[in-house]
Amino acid sequence: MDVQALLRTKLSERCSSLTAAFRKLDHSNTGFLTPADFTEVLRGFGVRVTRPALAALMAKYDANGDGVVSYEEFCATMSGTPSASLATAPAMIAPSAADKAEESFRRIIFASSVSITSAFLKLDKDRSGFCDPTELAAVFTANNIQLGPKELAAVVAHADTNGDGRVDIRELAKIIDGGARFETARGMKRSRCS
Repeated sequence: MDVQALLRTKLSERCSSLTAAFRKLDHSNTGFLTPADFTEVLRGFGVRVTRPALAALMAKYDANGDGVVSYEEFCATMSGTPSASLATAPAMIAPSAADKAEESFRRIIFASSVSITSAFLKLDKDRSGFCDPTELAAVFTANNIQLGPKELAAVVAHADTNGDGRVDIRELAKIIDGGARFETARGMKRSRCS
């Protein structure tokens, strides 16, 4: 079985563009694809892939050998037009655990709320007007995300722009969508896969 051909066929059946296909594969929303991303999508297609087959698939897509597949590498391989310049492209840097936690936090909030106010009220259990680290940790725990103290501290430190150790509604808005209106960010049209 040619895993690359199967992947190409399944993605072309389900996605309208290479961008949509890349987004379907990029479950962690990091901007690059890892072996885990490929495994998860293939499993969703009903295909169990062995480690050697996964390594071979990654080798076909990962032109510069940095262990992850960039959007450019993915598009070149999917379209069948590999570029020599991709082999010398700089390596991608994997996101830190804190960056992954922050992205997970954004996804949780987007999925469960329609406004910054409603999101904040879900987080601020004691109605103090602030979310302390304990309240933020509860969000991760409720969504089965194991977060160490260092990662939680990094998420709080990034969100807490005034340095009081807590997150208020304005700081939450900045971490979620850069202070733009929440409804606008949620309503953005995106390429979709079925």
